Amino acid sequence: MKVSIIGISDRYPLLAKKEMEIIHAVSNFAGGVRHHDLVKEYLPSGYQWENITVPLSGLFSKMEQEDKDWVIFASGDPLFYGIGNTIKRTLPQAEVRVVPDFNSLQLLAHKLQISYGEYQTISLTGRPFDQFDKALIQGCSKMGILTDRKNTPATIAKRMLEYGYSNYQMYYGECLGGDKEKILKLSLEEAVTFNYNHPNCFYLEKTNDKIPRKAIPENEFAILEGRPNMITKMPIRLASLAKMNLHTKRVF
Repeated sequence: MKVSIIGISDRYPLLAKKEMEIIHAVSNFAGGVRHHDLVKEYLPSGYQWENITVPLSGLFSKMEQEDKDWVIFASGDPLFYGIGNTIKRTLPQAEVRVVPDFNSLQLLAHKLQISYGEYQTISLTGRPFDQFDKALIQGCSKMGILTDRKNTPATIAKRMLEYGYSNYQMYYGECLGGDKEKILKLSLEEAVTFNYNHPNCFYLEKTNDKIPRKAIPENEFAILEGRPNMITKMPIRLASLAKMNLHTKRVF
């Protein structure tokens, strides 16, 4: 089975001769609903289309059972935190060919004219906050963030503010490469209330070297009644936590 993955932007694509040859060599296609709207005029007569929705197990089962060649349409670069990696992992027997486009963070960087190689890329698309939290705690000054419908720019900005990481500026982009493209510079406070559309991504840049509070003051603990001073003092608590090396542990 051959699987060709073609990356496109959110604008009506101008497919090259190489891509058209790939498309007209198969009859089975898959992609998002918006991908189908963009490429349907290029597809051969009698084509079969599968909408890519979560979970992906249904699509992969069909691909394995029918054992036909497929073309998958994806956004941007399919190997940049994209479906290309999932297909290679789930269908190791498939012969995979990738024709990439620019990924969303690259498109945003081109519009902003920034050197995106200096930014740490973190995906929160269907992923937990572990790597993002680690980058904040370690003081990362430049980050590129991929989002989803749960981990939105507003959700992420609100989380940052709740934990005291207010010293970042957001450079936001949505529907990049499409007719509804929008690019904005937002404070985190503005980002919390902004009305977003999907898909989107953003860059974060530190505005100053402020360090958020790293410990809990004594007056915020529930202490023993009548014994206000019966608590280990903050310097000892911090030293004890440091000696535990919690960043190397998996279970606490």
